[in-house]
Amino acid sequence: MVHRYHVCAVALVGALLGLLVLSPAAALASAPLYHNQPAPATPFPTPSPLASATPTASVSATPFPTPPPLQSVTPSASVSATQFPTPSPISSGTPVPTPPGSPTLMPANCIDLIRNGGFEWDGDWQLGWDPLSPFYNSNAAFVVSGARSMAQGAVGQAPVTTPAYSSIRQDVTLPAWATSA
Repeated sequence: MVHRYHVCAVALVGALLGLLVLSPAAALASAPLYHNQPAPATPFPTPSPLASATPTASVSATPFPTPPPLQSVTPSASVSATQFPTPSPISSGTPVPTPPGSPTLMPANCIDLIRNGGFEWDGDWQLGWDPLSPFYNSNAAFVVSGARSMAQGAVGQAPVTTPAYSSIRQDVTLPAWATSA
């Protein structure tokens, strides 16, 4: 014969707490039962003891090699006016700002991987889906070299009531032999 027991929440919490201290049989036997149903002598079998807590040494082969020991780094004292190293100069000449309207020249050993960098034709650029869409611009006030530029943000739009940003992008593959980008 199967009996069902209805235990109130307080008794259930007490029973659950009793499970931590007492055996399950003792915890449930102390919980009040309702509907005048008889309690079985042992509602649950007494659990068997768990495995021994004494650790046992065992040897097993691992499929991975043991990593080499870490090397320790010994800090050395150095005197510096700043906490960052001073960058090496790129060229020995005096830098001269590029005058407006003239293209920036690259060093002789460099190649330009940006396609359509002057925005002279439609294509090669992916225009973002932004609040203010970018667009190819022929206005001479915004062109550095060539006939066009790419307008991004709030160009010629007043008043600006939305975020003034837009994006363009292009996939560029750097060759494995590149030493700088």
